[in-house]
Amino acid sequence: MRTSLTARTVLLTTGVACLVAAVAAIAAWPLLRSAADSQGRSDLARLANLTAVALAQTTTSAQVPEELLSELRDGRVSAFLFTSSNATIPGLSADQPAAVLGAPPGFALATMSPDGNALVEARTLTSGLGLVLLQPTSVAVAAAWQQELRLIAALSLGLLAAGLFGFVAARRLARPLQSLRGAAVMLAAGDRDVALQPSGPTEVIEVAEAINRLSDALAASESRQRSFLLSISHELRTPLTAVLGHAEAMREGMLTGVEVTSAAAVIQREALRLGRLVDDLLVLARLEAVDFPLQRTTVDLVQLAQEAAGARRDGEIAVEVAAEGAATGNATSVLVDTDPMRARQLLDNLLDNAVRVSPAGSSVMIHVERMSGWGCLTVSDEGPGLSEEDIAVAFEVGTLHHRLGAARAGTSGLGLALVQRLITRLDGQVKVSSRPGAGVQFQLLFPPD
Repeated sequence: MRTSLTARTVLLTTGVACLVAAVAAIAAWPLLRSAADSQGRSDLARLANLTAVALAQTTTSAQVPEELLSELRDGRVSAFLFTSSNATIPGLSADQPAAVLGAPPGFALATMSPDGNALVEARTLTSGLGLVLLQPTSVAVAAAWQQELRLIAALSLGLLAAGLFGFVAARRLARPLQSLRGAAVMLAAGDRDVALQPSGPTEVIEVAEAINRLSDALAASESRQRSFLLSISHELRTPLTAVLGHAEAMREGMLTGVEVTSAAAVIQREALRLGRLVDDLLVLARLEAVDFPLQRTTVDLVQLAQEAAGARRDGEIAVEVAAEGAATGNATSVLVDTDPMRARQLLDNLLDNAVRVSPAGSSVMIHVERMSGWGCLTVSDEGPGLSEEDIAVAFEVGTLHHRLGAARAGTSGLGLALVQRLITRLDGQVKVSSRPGAGVQFQLLFPPD
């Protein structure tokens, strides 16, 4: 069962107030009882003094003022005169009457009745005559209860105030949260024009600012995706147009002899281009899956680089391998633990980009070395290089393609994004460095064997 923030806050503040009230009431009871006992003893002593003064006027016929009698009755105080002839005196033990009667006039005795049910005040009126006042202890208990009830009433008012305060505070806190909820719903519905005005507690303000940043990031990401899809659509349409055009011409019999062979070569070349593009898309998608297959084994990076360079021996741009001992034909092996097919795919992607941006007559270098135990392949070209802003987004899908165009960033904008995700799956790293006009160096680091 879900409850609102307002309800939870009201319940919390009310619960805390109830707990505080209960603790206060329990802790106050002994204090109130002690205060009531002290006050009761003080009042009884005062009444005993007043009664003694009134009775001291005569020892035969005492006249007690009506006001004093009324106060004695209201306090449930019982008064007794006693002499040595009395067998038992209420409230006094066996030896206490003699102590009172033998004392000089004005002697005061404050005690508790032997059964513990009454407060006792005794006074010596004259030699041989004493006064004793008794008040039940229940009178002090009743007074303490009255104070306790007053305290409970005050705590109840505080409890009500706490509930009202919790309700108001929760409503004020929930208002910006409701705005955050509305913004999240808008984002989920595809609306990217979300701009919150942060307000409320610091934490709520931080969440609102985060949602604003999320809205901007989603808008930018979707813009890049649209540009990427437009680029991919164009890249797909170009070879498809060539394939369909030549196939249609062959079907209609418009091509004969050598033209048919040339058309078939074009169809094959464009079909291979489409195949590579589709393969890159599939690999990029599968890299996000948990079960992406890898066949790890020991791989010599020097041999891998030489094979990749040999595949481009007849190209316009020379691809050369630099490794320790390579000049004498006895290059030192650099062994790593990786998937040979995926490692070659990484290197080919970087070489494709390097060859594409290299000016005529230049060369691309593959440096193979061991760095702090890692196997390192560095692909360097002599092209126009990248700016710091370009390097920051180099591995985002389609971003560099959108910034630089297909001629610089690649035909589809997938290559570098694929490299970054694939090397991560191989437990390696990719680094890039460049200076505008001085070429680019992409560095692949593989874990040692």
